[in-house]
Amino acid sequence: MEFIRPGDMHSHLEGSVWPEDVYAALKDVGVSFQEKTKSFIDQTYERDASKSTLLVFISKLSTRWIRLGLLSVYKAYETQPNLIKEKAKEYLHSIVRRMIYRANNQGLGYFNMLYSPMNMAVDPRRGDLSKEKFSVLRKQISGRDGQNPMPEEEKELYTWFESKIHGDQFGEYLTVQDYLDIVNDEIKKWHNTQPREKMPVVIQTLSFRRDSDLTLIKNGSAELAETLDFVTEAFKSGQIDCIDICGNEADERFELRSYTQFFYELESCGVPYTLHLGELPDTIDGMKIVQENFRVFFDLHPLAIAHGVRLTDDTPWAKLARLHMEKEQIAWIICLTSNESTGTVSVIHNIAVFMKQALHMKIPKCFGVDDAVVFAPVSGGVPVMNEMTWFAQQLIDVGVNAHAVELLRDQLVAQSHQTFQGFYEKIRIMREVIKKKEVK
Repeated sequence: MEFIRPGDMHSHLEGSVWPEDVYAALKDVGVSFQEKTKSFIDQTYERDASKSTLLVFISKLSTRWIRLGLLSVYKAYETQPNLIKEKAKEYLHSIVRRMIYRANNQGLGYFNMLYSPMNMAVDPRRGDLSKEKFSVLRKQISGRDGQNPMPEEEKELYTWFESKIHGDQFGEYLTVQDYLDIVNDEIKKWHNTQPREKMPVVIQTLSFRRDSDLTLIKNGSAELAETLDFVTEAFKSGQIDCIDICGNEADERFELRSYTQFFYELESCGVPYTLHLGELPDTIDGMKIVQENFRVFFDLHPLAIAHGVRLTDDTPWAKLARLHMEKEQIAWIICLTSNESTGTVSVIHNIAVFMKQALHMKIPKCFGVDDAVVFAPVSGGVPVMNEMTWFAQQLIDVGVNAHAVELLRDQLVAQSHQTFQGFYEKIRIMREVIKKKEVK
């Protein structure tokens, strides 16, 4: 059988950067964290996915530390406002470069890189981060977990930035367009230095969070039209390949129904999108919202659903969701370690039962690591291959038939590759169609 390189179809950039990457990126621009902060961060990052919980996941997600590094750059060059934006760009260039380097070292054939500029203290409406939103972000990470308090340096930086955020003397902040330019520039540089046969295909997905980007995409929002224009132009120009919606689906403030106008407009414009959906375990209040989200999903046509653990439920709405995905050939991106580590799979099903159900569904399937700094195994290797090997091991006793485990893993690699090809081809066709419409 022809060798097929594995691929990671769900890799958040802001969740795939290790602490040492942030430290090195800061050093590149002549800035550093205090030793106490570095020690705090290092202790947070235990390289063992088995110790992950939802709270640990939230506290160690590298978005927090990348953002803190960006604030450190802003503060370090406070008295040189003409250098702030230049140094901030240089810092993020270094972050993105290191993430791509790590992906390249895995020998992947393709990967879907999701990134959320709105998480990184940038905002498409004004080019900065609104004071109200920044206060929310600060509250989200302070005292989230009693065992993971906020370092003093972090508190000071957040307090300092809130006091400076609207000051004209502070210089220019990064915009979403800046972040897109940085990612695209680093990918081009990377391609120019690699042999063609070794270059993986990179899908660039711009991700909106329900909780921090609420007003940008909510029905009736004053910013909705501007957001749609922005993402449509970015897709046509090839700066992004897809849009994604992630965030807390079980919070009634962020029900999928609140964003239907955004999805309908994306479909009307011909811009592809994916959804984080069916990711959370049962809760008394949250389950009703998850069910309602799936009912809304029946009227939508995303390219893929990420996580989708609830698809294996034996309920009428889950069965209808599976039929909808089968009919529309909507891909299912399985993030096994992520969902098992945070308790989602184990709460719903026995892990092996879940995998058997997933394996036999007539839906295009592929795999993703989600957030490598939290869920990549300590054993190293290729994290997404470890995902598929583990999947196979739960269905076949490796002690009885190790060869059968390898065969099933290779089948999963091939199936995931086929799903990727269909996904990528849809993006290519949609971009051609939207360009032809523009010419007419």
